[in-house]
Amino acid sequence: MDNQTLPKIKPLPTFDDVVDDCSKTFNDKLDLYGPSIFYLRPHAINDILLYKSVKIRESEPDIYDLNNESKEVWQEIANYASVGLVVMSKGAADPIDKIKESEYTSLRAKILQECRDMQFAKMAEYGETWRDMDIRSFVDIVIAKIKRNANMIERVKGSYFSPEQESCITDNFTDIFNYAILAILHLSGSKTSYREDVS
Repeated sequence: MDNQTLPKIKPLPTFDDVVDDCSKTFNDKLDLYGPSIFYLRPHAINDILLYKSVKIRESEPDIYDLNNESKEVWQEIANYASVGLVVMSKGAADPIDKIKESEYTSLRAKILQECRDMQFAKMAEYGETWRDMDIRSFVDIVIAKIKRNANMIERVKGSYFSPEQESCITDNFTDIFNYAILAILHLSGSKTSYREDVS
């Protein structure tokens, strides 16, 4: 047996790793463009999410490959969903002047933690059956959530959502974010969502 050093195997990513990766991309763009993205209204965020998710759906059969382009689109879906959650945290149909610039980063960090907690609670209850899903199902579920939001947003009267509308739209943005993260995990071949389980 020779003394050649075997290449180090890079551990597969976990839920937290993927979220961190998305956040790095998001923060880089925030530094470049400023907080203008948070002035998008929920209907605009929802339309962007629809465009991104349809782009993935139309890319079949390449949808099964986690190449740079598909990973970028899933990251964009996750990041735009997080923007939707920041905007919805104020219950405003029109977010202008509802969120202070100093709040953006802390609000998003708090919201991402809530998304993580919700997803891990679901996995504790239902297990990690998402790993057995067809990747096309992730796209279909995301599009269904976007369509639900569109129906709710169309019924908005005035500058604020009703409590029921706010709750439903927020839940859908949360699910969209988590499904995008799980899609990246699924395509990467990760066997777990837990960072501490990776040696």
